[in-house]
Amino acid sequence: MMRTLFALLALTPAAAFADTWTNPDPEPMPTVAAPAKGEVQRDVPDVQHDLSLTFSPLHLTAATFEATGEFRVLDKLGLAIVAGGGGYGGVGVYEIGSSVRWYPIGTFVHGMQLGAEVLYAGGGGGKSGTFVHADVLSAGGFVGYKIATNIGFTFEAQAGVSGVVAGATGIGTISGVLPLINANVGWSFDI
Repeated sequence: MMRTLFALLALTPAAAFADTWTNPDPEPMPTVAAPAKGEVQRDVPDVQHDLSLTFSPLHLTAATFEATGEFRVLDKLGLAIVAGGGGYGGVGVYEIGSSVRWYPIGTFVHGMQLGAEVLYAGGGGGKSGTFVHADVLSAGGFVGYKIATNIGFTFEAQAGVSGVVAGATGIGTISGVLPLINANVGWSFDI
């Protein structure tokens, strides 16, 4: 009996029922205003993440690892801590530093960065009984751009210049100006 009923319903066109049923209290469809000329309409507002954790794939080519944790102080201001280390061929290196990033265009999750960075790097090692130690201090400014998606994937790139002072065992102290280049990927979180 049930199989016959289902078979009849399946064979009967849906249009036959459409004319007989009406909604007694239809709700009006909501209207959405079109965006103004030049304005972009977004379906989902940007999520304001509070913390971005990224790393530098470029450092991996030199057998080192560099990670950055940036904290959102304000929508347009972030403070970052940089740390890294590694080693190759009996020489170990480490670095620690910080940067401040201001977002004049956009915000912490998607915008242009103007910033300043200070880094200290040290290392030492050697072969055949010879030990060398080196210290490097750099400070500079940069311009960059950061994108943190709503789900969290984050990419940032920065370019600028740094003043560098370096000293090493047996060499003395040297100084100069070097390019500052960063390209990081990672994830942003809400805390």
